[in-house]
Amino acid sequence: MASITILYPSGYDFNLKYYLETHMPLAERTWKPHGLQSWDITKLATGEAFQIQAVLRFPSLALWDEVTKLETSRAVFRDIPAFTSAQPLVLRGEAIASGKMA
Repeated sequence: MASITILYPSGYDFNLKYYLETHMPLAERTWKPHGLQSWDITKLATGEAFQIQAVLRFPSLALWDEVTKLETSRAVFRDIPAFTSAQPLVLRGEAIASGKMA
């Protein structure tokens, strides 16, 4: 399973309401048919270098790479200035272990 972590730097305006109510539903509608399995959004603690963390999960990095090249993905990327002027940092990786406590 691939995890795509998107970090939005602190120090920039960020419209969290728009992000949660408009942008993430757009991303889900666009990418779910192409393998998006789940996503999580975390508001990071005050004083951190980043203010918002999004984690998207896809079956593989190769699939994520294909999805980002789709014409339909352009709408998701073009929507970023609607909620922030920050340039997000995108980290890509493959899960190698996990644990879940009961």
